[in-house]
Amino acid sequence: MINKPIEDSALFGANDMPDWRLLKDFLDREGPISKPQIMRLLMSTLQMFQAEANLVQIEEPICVVGDIHGQYADLLNMISKAGEPGSLNYLFLGDYVDRGIFGIEVCILLFAIKQNFPRNVVMLRGNHESRNMTETFTFRDEVL
Repeated sequence: MINKPIEDSALFGANDMPDWRLLKDFLDREGPISKPQIMRLLMSTLQMFQAEANLVQIEEPICVVGDIHGQYADLLNMISKAGEPGSLNYLFLGDYVDRGIFGIEVCILLFAIKQNFPRNVVMLRGNHESRNMTETFTFRDEVL
């Protein structure tokens, strides 16, 4: 476990793009991310989602991923087995949170990857990305 937060200059770099590999390793070692860093990543990802079309065409090769449910280690394993983003296209079907205890880490990493590979990563919203489900299961408590 790392007690020192990651530096903004290391996380976002000169081009303001999140270093997803650094973030992946940092979160894997349970390093803390500050609230302002999370908000910065969330706001820039929100803008990206709002600019995307509702219907997209995804070229092959493609890896379809569903139901991560807060299992950060499983996400890392899947990426290591399927291939790094940029080497193929990813379609995430949603259900990123609830049940597992690392929903925030899953979302943060996926948002950083999405920002680096906007055309290679498509993220859909699952039924667990709703107010009712996150209040019923674990994500709301995890965020609080």
